[in-house]
Amino acid sequence: LEGKNMIMQAYGEITDEKVVPLNLKSSGDNTFEIIISEKENIKESQRIYLHDNLTGEYFNLTKGDAYQFGSEAGVFKNRLEIVFQSE
Repeated sequence: LEGKNMIMQAYGEITDEKVVPLNLKSSGDNTFEIIISEKENIKESQRIYLHDNLTGEYFNLTKGDAYQFGSEAGVFKNRLEIVFQSE
């Protein structure tokens, strides 16, 4: 992949232990929102959480609300992850 950021579009079976890391690149002090815009082949009852490793918060994305957060400039490879169970 030559060090380039890539997007994964498919995953195997969802389990409670599955963790999908997200990369974040911010050009400065900015505010961001993350929301589920579309789900495909996922049961309606499946819970999907955004885990913010900086704050420790688990945010339930399946409720239809956006997770809002701020970030300083930089590339963050370990701050955010999608998980399938809360704390």
